[in-house]
Formats: sequence, C-alpha cells, structure tokens
Amino acid sequence: NGEEEHRLGSMIDIAPTIMDILQLPPPSVWQGRSLFSNQPAERVYFFSPWSTQLFGLREGNLKLIFNAEKGTYEVYDLAADPDEMTNLATQYPDMIRSATEHLAAWVQYQDVYWQKRRNNPGP
Repeated sequence: NGEEEHRLGSMIDIAPTIMDILQLPPPSVWQGRSLFSNQPAERVYFFSPWSTQLFGLREGNLKLIFNAEKGTYEVYDLAADPDEMTNLATQYPDMIRSATEHLAAWVQYQDVYWQKRRNNPGP
C-alpha cells in the first residue's frame, strides 16, 4: 500500500520480528523486540569488534560512535548527514557524557547476560 515507517531497530530485533509475524512468542531470554511492537525502541546499541573496538548507539537521528582503541567520539545527525561526513562531536558534549554512561551500562549488562548464558545455555 506504499506506506513507510521509520523505526529504530537492530540485529537482535530480527528474530523477535519473525516470531511476531508467525504469531509465536519469542523465548524470554531473547533481548530484542519485534519491529512491529507498539513500543518501538528509543535507543539502539551496536558494536564492531573487528579491526577496532567501536561501540555506539543511536537515538532518533543522532548516532554516536565511540572508538575504544583511540578514545575518540563521533556524532552524526543522520537526517542532515546520512553519509556520516561531518563529525558533530564537539557540538554534543552532553550527549557524549550521557551516551558514555548508557554504553558502559549496556556493555556491563551484556557481560552479565552472556556469562549467564554460558553457564545456563537452555532455550
């Protein structure tokens, strides 16, 4: 019908979305949520463990990337700069402070989550 909707989502949302389409409940240990959820994500996290340690998050149109190897930040306004050509990090010190706290909490959560999954690999 030509409708288009933009929502934040990440790789962990794909399996729950498929389960939603199949009208099946996702396992409780899954972290993601259906992209068709009535409560879309306000923030999504990502990381890139190869070549350099990059961690990031996206809130709305803003994307933050933290290079843990270099200790540097990049911030992009994806609505105005979808190709990520202009780093706006110096213009968003409050976001960097807040995002650093969110990223640290997310990394700690993931560490605990995966330790539990290794010790109890059930469904």
